Amino acid sequence: MTRAYPEMYLSSAMRNLGQAFDYAIRTAQIEGNRFIHMFLHSSVSQRLAAGEPLYLVGRSGVELAVQIMEESGDADPIIDLTPSYDRSPEHWIGWAICYYQWSTGLPYKKSSALFPSTI
Repeated sequence: MTRAYPEMYLSSAMRNLGQAFDYAIRTAQIEGNRFIHMFLHSSVSQRLAAGEPLYLVGRSGVELAVQIMEESGDADPIIDLTPSYDRSPEHWIGWAICYYQWSTGLPYKKSSALFPSTI
């Protein structure tokens, strides 16, 4: 199978998506299912799946979360742009979903059955 990007970018992409989930849910206080919906319908999910370098390694997870929130028009990012380096359950959800998408090559929307029903 041909993947959208080389494995050398995978750990950065996983870390950044994990950080995006952690920031949006724990710091910005967006309900988990709502953020998942926002992510799945954002250009960020499409660009990550396509392997665009800016989205794999060129932005932090906080920047990804802010873009997702801005695109949705449904939530305002909070001012504190400091990333959390905790490895929360929310972080691991984003991390694992990124790995699954990379390993299967499926678009994130087709992987949505993997998202927990509530986080």
